[in-house]
Amino acid sequence: MKRFIFTLIILFGARYATGNDWIHYGPSGITANNVCFNADQQGHTVICSSDGLYVTDVAGANSSYYSYGGLPVWDALGNFSADSFFLVQGNGSFSDGIYSFNTVTQQFTVLEWCYKPHFIVWNPLGFYVAGHQTGLLKSLDGHTWTAIPFFEGKDCKTMTVVPPLFCAVSFSDSSSNHLALSTDGGITWNLSVNAPPLSDIIFDEISGHGYGIFPGISNSSGLWESSDWGMNWNNLFFSDYINAVGTDVMHHIFLGWDHPISNIAGVAFWNPASLTPVPCNNGLTNWHIFKFKINPILSSIKIFCCTGDGVFFMDSSTVGLNQDERNESGSLLFPNPAREMCYLLLNEKTGLLGKLSISIINPQGKLIRKLIENLIVANNPIVLPDLSFLSPGFYFIKLEGDEYTGTFKFVKE
Repeated sequence: MKRFIFTLIILFGARYATGNDWIHYGPSGITANNVCFNADQQGHTVICSSDGLYVTDVAGANSSYYSYGGLPVWDALGNFSADSFFLVQGNGSFSDGIYSFNTVTQQFTVLEWCYKPHFIVWNPLGFYVAGHQTGLLKSLDGHTWTAIPFFEGKDCKTMTVVPPLFCAVSFSDSSSNHLALSTDGGITWNLSVNAPPLSDIIFDEISGHGYGIFPGISNSSGLWESSDWGMNWNNLFFSDYINAVGTDVMHHIFLGWDHPISNIAGVAFWNPASLTPVPCNNGLTNWHIFKFKINPILSSIKIFCCTGDGVFFMDSSTVGLNQDERNESGSLLFPNPAREMCYLLLNEKTGLLGKLSISIINPQGKLIRKLIENLIVANNPIVLPDLSFLSPGFYFIKLEGDEYTGTFKFVKE
């Protein structure tokens, strides 16, 4: 039944799909496991492939290929050095582990052996974390690694970090628990009540709403969601071979499949109103999807997709539903994205609350500027002051009153 339902969506849902096309980024003809942006101070991009890595410029051009004995590279991370970055690579051999690569000397250096590594991330508290088949490792400098006792014997599949302090690690072991959560930056951990074994997870920075992928072929495979920072999960959509979930800065949700039949599934935009996937495969030359990423320093709204034929990107600023942001109270922020100004239209209830303050906050939760203080609210659109001082990117506008608090997401072009 799961496969039949999804086939109907593929065949008849295409008329609702975005007209935007995917465009190749970097070399074609390679299996791209992952992509890492801003890997060093020169702004290089690292494309992790099935037998090595490709280092490109920020535009995805001028690529150079490097390999350590043909090992597949699964993840890479800048180490804030001028000429090197970290990576994890391995195929179940004695060479599996955490490495660094120097873009000047073009040399790999082994930092730590670990069996079947999956990822490496930066924790804002000031340390690196790497997951592998038998645990989770931590390092202050990227060179000396120690095991985190809580995860001993656990196959740590993926990790997401939401600044300043939230962390989630998906793992598998002999127990019925599959997700560990931390609200203090990874110092202490608690287990999710009912999370399934997830291969990919994302969380909204403000609301704590999460999405996760149960991969493979089973009665539970599909898209899962949590509304309480990962503590409780429920299924949104059953589908075999689903493999990846990602989001752009506008919080559009994208789903990817790795179906054995090459022209089945591919990429879909998740329509939160109808709770259905909407195919968006225009321009893709390969529909085996492994990972979604964004480049946080880009001024335009793009999402990147790692496939069996390299990396693609799409301008997702016009994907899906109307971009004007309506929050949980029914109030409206428009236009979105904004250039120099935007408007707030408050609903009747909010408009009766009297005074409000309006602030701009970055994705890390830092106050950028308080735009308006002690505004006397009337039931008319509020014109926000000039936004030209903001750098292009993704922000939140927060309203605070005596009896009301509301948050809007918006993009400054």
